Amino acid sequence: MRTVTPAFLLLAACGADPAAGVEGIEGSEAALAATDEAIEVSLVSIEAASSVGAAGASQGGACPEVSWEGGLSEFTLSADYGAGCTPDSGLITQELSGAVSLSYADQVLTVELDELSTAESSVDGVVSGSYERAGGALILELEGALAAEIEGQGLAVEERLLSEVGATELSLDGWVDITRDDGSAPALELDGLRFRYADLAGACPLPYAGVVTAEVDGQVVVITFDADSPSTGEVTVSAGRASQTANLCAG
Repeated sequence: MRTVTPAFLLLAACGADPAAGVEGIEGSEAALAATDEAIEVSLVSIEAASSVGAAGASQGGACPEVSWEGGLSEFTLSADYGAGCTPDSGLITQELSGAVSLSYADQVLTVELDELSTAESSVDGVVSGSYERAGGALILELEGALAAEIEGQGLAVEERLLSEVGATELSLDGWVDITRDDGSAPALELDGLRFRYADLAGACPLPYAGVVTAEVDGQVVVITFDADSPSTGEVTVSAGRASQTANLCAG
């Protein structure tokens, strides 16, 4: 597997240490780490499925290189990142390697990820669902099971996602259930996460809106992003009546 710089290890990429957690809020350490994992795997899934937007035209020299066969109502499509290239989509701003195979039949989109890899992670598996083009955006609804490895930790991931992929922004909603090799099994709900591609390319690649609710070992922790999060790194971490501001991008 080729190793390249990861795009979406949100906390580590910002220079923060998610292992530190938030003082006084039990379970915050695990919730922050699980949020990082869930968002990374989800965005890799969206990147893989977004290649369906190229259906109807082969794209040589692009990243990924896309080839397809069939018509718009039924087709197969392959997207090849080769040994590593920076995706043209803007969803991932560093190199990605591996390949994706897509098929569309009976109004069902099936997406197979084959070792889509960044420096410290890889994602394999199959998701399926639907897609549509609306007002220049690509709307994806996906569900499936994936095997991932992030910083040496093996993950079995089940996800159900709804995403609107626009020209400059991405929305992400749904749920992600993770079972780690160490036996822990966090469950996360993603509600209204909004990313600007310009922020993803910056020093602090955080959503500018939305909430992640993480349940880990019986503890429920809520992480809230706001318009200032990508510039300041600050989010609100709460559990029950306790609420604190944490900086995820403090080096």
